[in-house]
Amino acid sequence: MQRITRITDPRGSRDYTIDNYPLTIGTAEAEIQIPDCHESIAVIHLEQGYPKLFKHKPKLELWHNHQLVEDAVWLKSGDLLEYHHYRIDWQVVGDRAEALVSRNPVQTIVVEPSPKTITHTQHGGNTPPLQADDVTTRNLLKIWLYAGLAILIAFCGFILMARPISVTINPVVDSQNINGDWPIFDLGTAQLALPGDYRIQAEKQGFFPLNKTFTVVSGADNQWQFELHKLPGLLSIDTQPEHVQISIDGKLIGTSPLTALPVSAGSHHIRLRALRYQELEQEFEVMGMQQQQHLSFSLKADWATVSLSTQPSGAEIRIDDQKLTQTPAELELISGQHTIDLSKKGYQKHRLTLQVQAMEDQKVPVIKLVKITQSKPKPKAKPKPKTGIVFITIQPADAELWVDGIKQNNATARLTLASGQHQLKAEKKGYQGFKTTVNADSKNPATVNIVLKPGTSSNQDQTYINTAGGQRLIKIKATPVFSIGASRREPGRRSNENLRKIQLTRPFYIAKTEVSNAQFRKFRANHNSGRFNRFDLNEDSLPAVNVSWQDAAAYANWLSEQDGLPLAYLQIDGKWQLIRPVTTGYRLPTEAEWEYTARFARRDKPVRFSWPSDRFPPTVLGGNYSDSSAADYLPQFIQNYNDGYVVSAPVKSFKANPTGIYNLGGNVSEWVQDYYTIYPGMEQKLQKNPLGPTQGRHRVIKGASWKDATISELRFSYRDYSDKARDDVGFRIARYAQ
Repeated sequence: MQRITRITDPRGSRDYTIDNYPLTIGTAEAEIQIPDCHESIAVIHLEQGYPKLFKHKPKLELWHNHQLVEDAVWLKSGDLLEYHHYRIDWQVVGDRAEALVSRNPVQTIVVEPSPKTITHTQHGGNTPPLQADDVTTRNLLKIWLYAGLAILIAFCGFILMARPISVTINPVVDSQNINGDWPIFDLGTAQLALPGDYRIQAEKQGFFPLNKTFTVVSGADNQWQFELHKLPGLLSIDTQPEHVQISIDGKLIGTSPLTALPVSAGSHHIRLRALRYQELEQEFEVMGMQQQQHLSFSLKADWATVSLSTQPSGAEIRIDDQKLTQTPAELELISGQHTIDLSKKGYQKHRLTLQVQAMEDQKVPVIKLVKITQSKPKPKAKPKPKTGIVFITIQPADAELWVDGIKQNNATARLTLASGQHQLKAEKKGYQGFKTTVNADSKNPATVNIVLKPGTSSNQDQTYINTAGGQRLIKIKATPVFSIGASRREPGRRSNENLRKIQLTRPFYIAKTEVSNAQFRKFRANHNSGRFNRFDLNEDSLPAVNVSWQDAAAYANWLSEQDGLPLAYLQIDGKWQLIRPVTTGYRLPTEAEWEYTARFARRDKPVRFSWPSDRFPPTVLGGNYSDSSAADYLPQFIQNYNDGYVVSAPVKSFKANPTGIYNLGGNVSEWVQDYYTIYPGMEQKLQKNPLGPTQGRHRVIKGASWKDATISELRFSYRDYSDKARDDVGFRIARYAQ
């Protein structure tokens, strides 16, 4: 759910999301306006998801809960900010924060009268002089007389101008307080108040505090009724079995067991779902007021036991095209219709359709298999493909030989090759590389004599290279100036996608596919990519996942050793770090290299998504994302889109981009070289061959995965980051060409 901050000030009420932070306080241009304010007072940032206020100038008199703000303070529900004659009340209700700007009530300052000096005068004649005590007494009487008269006049004025008011709060509160422009006179059964603005605050245990404003006006029925809302209840849910998916009011909450879950008071709808169990839906009532409630559910099994036997036994059982076991067998089948295929060598295949009812066990009568009596004619043997003999000698004899990109065991060899043209390549460290083409003829053997010349071996003109690990890398030439990231106007843009001006001056190679499980296990034989729900992520053709960035760097170094290349990483304090200046060894692509390959390489204009259109959602097949087939397993999915895979797909799936690279925009997200940081103010500053910061905690992750479904995540400019392995993050390799 998106957190909302509602601001109410002289301009009215507006809603802001977390993407609009930071929020400034002060002038008419600020997000929170203070009337008659001509400077920026403070700014509210989000730190770790919580609001924190920073004062702009040390000498500003900004008060927080009646304490002068020195530098910065955290904001919590019920806080009060005061600046001159205005106040900001900060309240948090659920996922919404409210900031209300209003004028502070006028405070009356009572000044004690100062004592008066008595001046004694001389009296003549027979009149006795006035004593000081007599003068003081008379002056005091005058003061009391005038004060009483002033109070009487003020009281009469108050009676003439005041208006009766009625404030009702339901339910009856534990405490309440009314402040405003003028004091309120309580007559016991009624209250009188002068016209003006007032604020009522009330509290009752188990309810959200009340903090509302009202205005007393002349000639109106000044009656107000306020309703207190109950605090959420604290709900605990357990199920049999455990790990059941729980949704409340259509929103996925989590899996059982759950404890102390805050749920608003009132009626709610709960849905419980688990594999192999019947779905349960029920209405329930939450008392609220922070009272603890416990709900317990027991789900009914959604399967039944089916006993299956054949004569003879030992027939292979396939149910819904999935191989299970052999007869006889007792099988737990999910309710519904199933197709069962039975096969045994020497017997005809047998198929039956079975309707299974949950919790109603079945015993299928013994199935008699029919023996095959007629032998089928043997298929005609396919003609053997034509081959030719090629004799190859290389000097020096310990040079390495590749034929059609496949490394041979011996440099000098007698090879039997399919008839036709073949690519030969010979290399040795310290010698110039050699490439040629040979024709294998079924009638005339061919001989190739290769003599390597001393010098520096260079593959900078090759459009692709192959590795000892079985990958093919495509060459990307030096680039013109381009921009990565996204503009503020782009739909789905995240705040960390600052535009950056980039130029890649060093040609590089990048792998056509993600590193597969089979390729990674050549380096680490016991690697386990794990499972997601009931889906196995370990098949050889699937991308290797649950691999940390450090694991990926270690694999790149291992592959460099296999191909005789300099290492790209050096271990410092137990962690792999990129060697700078960067060598030509295998490494992870930089963020700039990855985004250029995905969005710009061999294209007329940059693209946003991996599918042809520039619109979301996709209407044609563009990659492996969270689609409608994943609706039961993932909280978000693209409706009316099905790529054929619930989880990851084989690494060479879907259509390659114009460069020949697969799955940059789907399947699994990918580690890249850079430490994660943000780049404000880099839109006009050119960076050449950027490698990212030299230190940090998190690494950048690029590209969408089979778990992603939003417009933000499916864009090539989307930037994720982590420091831990995940089941939807893999990697591909790269290296400089020279």
